[in-house]
Amino acid sequence: MKLSTESRGFRITPEKAVKFIKVSVYLTCMWPPQGDESKISFKFRKYLSVFLSFGLFFPLLFSIVIYFNDMLIILKSAICMTALVNYISKVIIVTRYHREFEKFRSVLNEFILKASDSSKVVFQKYVDKFWKFQFFMVFCYYFGATGIIMGPLVLPQKFPTDAVYPFSVENPVVAGIIYAHQGFAAYLGAAGMVLDGQ
Repeated sequence: MKLSTESRGFRITPEKAVKFIKVSVYLTCMWPPQGDESKISFKFRKYLSVFLSFGLFFPLLFSIVIYFNDMLIILKSAICMTALVNYISKVIIVTRYHREFEKFRSVLNEFILKASDSSKVVFQKYVDKFWKFQFFMVFCYYFGATGIIMGPLVLPQKFPTDAVYPFSVENPVVAGIIYAHQGFAAYLGAAGMVLDGQ
């Protein structure tokens, strides 16, 4: 006998599905600000994220130039750079179509609130059919980013990436800042890939 999500004590409703999507793509600044977040802090968060992405992109590019004989470093850096370019392009696209996303948000919220019973049944069937796959994909992207961040715990490297900086990274404070920066950038790359799956 196949158990539905409702019989196991919880139900993924369309409202919860939309909320999950909003949370999963939060770092891409796709959903326009609402509630207590001001437009200024929203824009600051968006531009800071792009700045931090470029802040890792160029050291990764520099690592390719420095280690052009080491194919493993080149591949790792190129993969990380691709994820960052994907994230930056998503933020540019989201910024370009900001008004359309605002309209989409309001239409989606209105549809969920005012949908007829038959529409709610159809919407719920789609949610029931696809929520596990969606959750699995989002989990994999963010779990992969966490794996990259935790890599230095088991690998003989100091930072999650092989980025080369034009300054010394031996100071513990500088090393901590760089580690946190690379970790945050890994989650930005994951958020860009999550947006691809929406």
